[in-house]
Amino acid sequence: MNNQRITTIHIRSYSDYISLFLASPQKEVTIDYEKHPDGSAITVFQGKEKHSEVVNSSYFAHVASQHIQTVLINQSSSLDELAFVMLFKLDEKRELNQCGKYTFEKLKEILKSRECLLKVDSFIVTVTDGYQVLQLLPHICSESLRRLSINNAKEPNQQKSEELLDMEEIVKTMQYEKAKWLSILGFAIEPIVESLVGFRTVQVAVKSISFEWFMELKKVYQLEVGFVLMFHVFQSLGESSNFEFIQLRFLEADIDQLIEALYGFPSGETDQLGHKRRQWFLKTSDPKTVDSIIIFHDNVLYSRMESNRVPDDAQIV
Repeated sequence: MNNQRITTIHIRSYSDYISLFLASPQKEVTIDYEKHPDGSAITVFQGKEKHSEVVNSSYFAHVASQHIQTVLINQSSSLDELAFVMLFKLDEKRELNQCGKYTFEKLKEILKSRECLLKVDSFIVTVTDGYQVLQLLPHICSESLRRLSINNAKEPNQQKSEELLDMEEIVKTMQYEKAKWLSILGFAIEPIVESLVGFRTVQVAVKSISFEWFMELKKVYQLEVGFVLMFHVFQSLGESSNFEFIQLRFLEADIDQLIEALYGFPSGETDQLGHKRRQWFLKTSDPKTVDSIIIFHDNVLYSRMESNRVPDDAQIV
């Protein structure tokens, strides 16, 4: 990169090759490493240019790790984004393949060998379990980390939505406590409200939800939150809230009955296709606004709206 300040590093480890993406404000470079009959093939892509060479008698993951080490050890400025993505099939024992094991271990060694913690704004990692997150996360500077994304290393068609990610030790790290954006995809987490407090944006799947959990989360966020079923996104309209949106997938819940038990019979209307929309309006500390809860199909949405938009025949509870 000719001594330019690198802002983005993506390390993608596949079953049969590794891809290293580097970006600065001026240019982007992608370097692919793969097995070759004579050793390792290296291909560099920069704009429309492409350059290839073969390194004799060298394991391609070893060559890639040497280049990754040079980049990460010399990185002194803060990164906008660091991603370590493992995309490959796992064996029946849920173990990484040779390339995955080698690259993951080398990345741990490289981060550990740095003289100081790596400053990163957004850290994205794919893992097979929570323990792997704990092996990488402590090497990231907590003061700079704002976005944390944890993804399942399994291929999408191999993932089970009920597969739990052990968060017990992760939530205790300073990096987790300091982050403001949390995304966990391909895993579910236990419904622990305390583990979500402090984030401005949350995108997770929750294994189950009870009436007590619903009430606890409502109390914490004072309804200035957008609950979403089935990964439909809603952004809260409450300007005074530090919380931007929460996107939850409930794997086991009967949300409509919970809300009806809590707030009584809703207002409602039916569209031309016969789909019923139910809505509740809740009082807030500001008489000019109300909190709205809408159930439509498999969506549960929270929003804050002006009181004058409430239908005349609706009740505010």
